[in-house]
Amino acid sequence: MTTPTPEKTTSTSNIDSAESSSTQTMEELLSACIHCGFCLPTCPTYQVTGSEAESPRGRIYLMQSLLKTPEEFNGPHLSQQDITPHIESCLGCLACQTTCPSGVQYSDLLHHSKQKLQSAPSQNSIKRQFKRWAFQHLLPHPQRLKWLTQLTKFYQSTGIQFLARHFSPLWHFFPQLKAPVDLLPNIGQWQSGRPSIKEGQQFGNPAHPKVALFTGCIMNQWFQRIHWATIRVLMGQGYCVQIPPQTCCGALAEHSGESDIAAPLATTNIKNLLAADTKYIVINSAGCGSTLKEYPKHIDMTDEEKQQWDSKVIDILELLQKEPLSTKQFIAPFKETQYVAYQAACHLRHAQGISQIEANLLSQLPDVQCIPLHNSETCCGSAGTYNMEHPDMGKALLKNKMDAISQALSTTSSSKLQWLVSANPGCLMQFEYGLRKHPITKLPEQPKLAHPIELIAQYYPKVTR
Repeated sequence: MTTPTPEKTTSTSNIDSAESSSTQTMEELLSACIHCGFCLPTCPTYQVTGSEAESPRGRIYLMQSLLKTPEEFNGPHLSQQDITPHIESCLGCLACQTTCPSGVQYSDLLHHSKQKLQSAPSQNSIKRQFKRWAFQHLLPHPQRLKWLTQLTKFYQSTGIQFLARHFSPLWHFFPQLKAPVDLLPNIGQWQSGRPSIKEGQQFGNPAHPKVALFTGCIMNQWFQRIHWATIRVLMGQGYCVQIPPQTCCGALAEHSGESDIAAPLATTNIKNLLAADTKYIVINSAGCGSTLKEYPKHIDMTDEEKQQWDSKVIDILELLQKEPLSTKQFIAPFKETQYVAYQAACHLRHAQGISQIEANLLSQLPDVQCIPLHNSETCCGSAGTYNMEHPDMGKALLKNKMDAISQALSTTSSSKLQWLVSANPGCLMQFEYGLRKHPITKLPEQPKLAHPIELIAQYYPKVTR
């Protein structure tokens, strides 16, 4: 599989143009906050710490100090050293944006704040250089990711992982590696022996309406199970699925404030995915989907390109809600009722503004009963690489989620829970760790982890190739 070469000259000018445009409205973005406090109960980090600086309202105050000049800022001007920890501790879940009565575009403020922070010379750390290397020289290159995947599977299958996780003296010397080692998912389980999807492949009847599947980077190497389930459902819905040339969406780079890396990736994807001329561009990762939908904000596009992009880019669950499930094809995959709990992915619920979509779709499946979770719309603590960079907060939020599952089972007096689903791979990785560290004692067997599309796919005929 080849990765298209990013057009560096074009994307650099795009960054400059986007930053120039955003600077003109920064005062408006910042002043939209009326400091009402409606966001406080919805902010996961504020719920845990109770600190105003760890709330959206407090962070916006810090952003004002960061993004305004000392003359413009009405208050004591804070140093970047004071501001950085509180901005970086933000999950970027955007629950505050959903709740805000004033329509504060917190995602834009967070985006520009991280860009500003990363431009400081003090941010040129070894950790940042490693992340930039991974964003630029690993994630966009399928062959390198494939080698990493094979190496990781060897590490997991030979028992080295078990020793690494249980040999505590190791963490005395390398404490920063503990979280990545703990959180690494069982890749073999998510691959299920199926090959990765390759550019140029086509699935289904060519005479049917065509859709492009965005396969991403880590998704296509570690979570092929989800891609094959997506193809199975799309074919069952009467689509021909195409895999056009594409590259990493740039989400992790963008969320880290590394827009100079994310912009060329976006430019490449816009060019190639629009050239495919399909009815839809379908995404099955909420994190990738929210990033693709944000491209027009950060990349120069013509009005025609923006219109096409906005009309085509769609999450698989969003598409299935828009075009009802083809129940006439349904098979009966289960012999008894399946009890399902779902965690609403933040990048679907808050970033894309798609609410209750999992419940709406799962309720249409025969022999499926949803068990509602308390605060299912609150972040699980994954948030891209957040749970590795801020493991204490990530674990605290995850513990809350595991407690919510046990509470839901007690409330419903249910001793069954076969499935725990979420529409984002990061959430699934987080819950895999959660079930390992905090098993649900009330259950005789721990629930299976899955993307909702995998459960839906059980009702459609299998893909033959």
